[in-house]
Amino acid sequence: FTVVVSKNKSLGGRSGKITIKRGGSVVSEVQVVQQPTPAVVTLPVESFIFGSEAHTNNEVKRLSVRSNVSLEIGEVDYSPTPNQTGWLLVSPSGSVHDDATVSSDKFFELSVKSDNTGDSERSAKFNVSWTDESGSQQSRTVLVTQTPGGFELVLSTQTLQAANVGGEYKFTVKSNRDLTLTTDADWFVLDEDSFTSSGVSPVDKV
Repeated sequence: FTVVVSKNKSLGGRSGKITIKRGGSVVSEVQVVQQPTPAVVTLPVESFIFGSEAHTNNEVKRLSVRSNVSLEIGEVDYSPTPNQTGWLLVSPSGSVHDDATVSSDKFFELSVKSDNTGDSERSAKFNVSWTDESGSQQSRTVLVTQTPGGFELVLSTQTLQAANVGGEYKFTVKSNRDLTLTTDADWFVLDEDSFTSSGVSPVDKV
């Protein structure tokens, strides 16, 4: 006798039996046991780096995972830089897979909710989880880092030439950080009413 067994599309093993009868009576049985299909999960890339202005630039990264099982994305863990939270978005939150005999690519999009304007990089991580053929929970960790914005300063001029009769003179300061302007002399002052940009605080004299 030849027993033709179909592919096991699940992660669990299965069993059945062949009953041998003589007349109406059972004289023997043959057990048919099929091994489970092992879980296979491959993450070619497990770390990503975003630029400091990734939100402004609509920067999106794609996490590709090849598997023969369903996947789940865990909550984002901000413990690497706990003072920076809530800036990473991962979607979707999971992917369903029904046939364990066939692997397919699952794609998840990573994006940031804000630019990193700080002087230090910030990092977060999340787990890609699945259940293996033994019923145990397995996971791989993905690390995401965003580079710091860095300090930027642009002055329209570094020298103001003033006439002997005095007067008003303008210059511009452009920066991605809060600034304080001070003076070291009592014969000129900074006109606070002329400041139109937020985040710059004039101080007449140190």
